[in-house]
Amino acid sequence: MTDEVIYEEEVGQDLAVRDQAPVTLFGTDDPIDVIERASAVATALSDVIDKKHLFANISGKKHLTVEAWTLLGSMLGVFPETEWTRRTVDSKGQEAYEARVVARTRDGSVVGAREAMCSRSEARWAKADDYALRSMAQTRAVSGALAAPLRFVVVLAGYEGTPEAEMPHGGVQPAAAPSPESPADVVIHFGKNKDKGIRVKGGFEPEVLVGDWPKAVFPKVPRARLSTWLARPYASCPAQVALAVPANSNSRAIRD
Repeated sequence: MTDEVIYEEEVGQDLAVRDQAPVTLFGTDDPIDVIERASAVATALSDVIDKKHLFANISGKKHLTVEAWTLLGSMLGVFPETEWTRRTVDSKGQEAYEARVVARTRDGSVVGAREAMCSRSEARWAKADDYALRSMAQTRAVSGALAAPLRFVVVLAGYEGTPEAEMPHGGVQPAAAPSPESPADVVIHFGKNKDKGIRVKGGFEPEVLVGDWPKAVFPKVPRARLSTWLARPYASCPAQVALAVPANSNSRAIRD
């Protein structure tokens, strides 16, 4: 047997190199530097996401698509790797596909992992081809694996941390039915944009329009000046009043 000789000088040099390896994705272990660099990445990311519309608006919140997650991963040197996909059945006995994806850095370190499923129990995928179910399972796993180490950057950029692919029905979430006990929302723009940007939710039908309303909106509903309406006691007002408010402001329908 041949004895292996290890020189102390060489060992010391090797340890010195290893000590210099970055401990975070941002090349520094200083918390202030990490926040600054993560914020810079978040700003650059948001510019692309908004311009290319790499998100889904679900219930008024922006959830990033898989393309946005892989973009962020590429910016920070984190890449998804599919370990396996397999055919299976879900808890209801329906055909499904599962996938496992890991997120690796360029040196091969695993920094995230996710297993995900796409099933025929989901209305959107009930009649889809097998390849489509397999692909969606991988899409969900890719987004989830990348979200594990990178979610905080997405939140810093102003988006939801849950990937679009992980939302109900793969990103299509039905709007909740308006509650009869809850007032409807009314958003009105007036002035230069008084004929645009009007949104009425929940089948709201006001009894009085207060303020500067466009003539084409609720043409048969009585109108009143804001000063006149404010001068009246609240108890004498109709149950449902719609206020015209400045652009980018919200008003709530008033009910007893």
